[in-house]
Amino acid sequence: MATWDGKTKGTLLGYQIFVWMVQTFGLNISYLFLKTVAFYYYIFARRNKRVLQYFYETRLGNSRTDANKLIKKNFYLLAQSILDKIAFATGQEKKFTFSNEGEDRLVALANEKKGGVLVSAHFGNWDIAGQILKNCDAIVNVVMYDNEHENIKEFLEKKSGVKYHVIAQKEDMSHLFKIYQAVKRGELICMHGDRFINKEQTIKLDFLGAKASFPSGPFKMIKKLRVPYAFVFATKTDDRHYHFTSTVPKLPEEEPNQIAQSFANVLEEKVKVNPEQWFNYYDFHKHP
Repeated sequence: MATWDGKTKGTLLGYQIFVWMVQTFGLNISYLFLKTVAFYYYIFARRNKRVLQYFYETRLGNSRTDANKLIKKNFYLLAQSILDKIAFATGQEKKFTFSNEGEDRLVALANEKKGGVLVSAHFGNWDIAGQILKNCDAIVNVVMYDNEHENIKEFLEKKSGVKYHVIAQKEDMSHLFKIYQAVKRGELICMHGDRFINKEQTIKLDFLGAKASFPSGPFKMIKKLRVPYAFVFATKTDDRHYHFTSTVPKLPEEEPNQIAQSFANVLEEKVKVNPEQWFNYYDFHKHP
């Protein structure tokens, strides 16, 4: 059974090639090249393809023909999302347009200087969503797993003008203290609520007609911090356009499992509208 190992896929050389392509040929020609890359993955990434077929056919009710079309588009959009992130990091953000629902809510939350938690998923393009946070008057802390590729993160941070802090999620739990201190300083915490490494730290939630495992940590943390939280996403609606959404920030008056189910419900709505932007390539529902 395929599981996620906490590592961002891809190599430093691959990212360097993408940077070179964007800077040399521009986005339009680079997008054309990505079609070849996406087709290669469609042919050879059999495990990922098999997982997506289950997701699209069984969980979303598509036919095998429609599922295969979604898989091809999924691989292409994943490559686009990486290229778009690099384009932003190399100063080409003006080539994109945005629409949003709820940006004003996050700006207001940031300006209160009381701290807050933003939860997203590996759906759409979180890195592009982070660009919206540049308009917020607050320091943004992104919680990441410690075993993500450090060389890739360092490379992109050098290229990027986005100002944020990375809090590495470590086995010794030292990241919890850093998160607590950041919130006390009135800063924002951003984390994903859809992936886990330790299956003992999960919670079973209703998601697309079946039980699925989600990490329990982010939602327990929200409850303990007792600061406003919101669910944020950015989906690609055209080659050069992204749509950003945020739920209304609210205090964690519910229990962690209820907050987690609310997140799963919002994510489900998003996935049904843009299924091709689901970028979890492991057995999310852990089917046999």
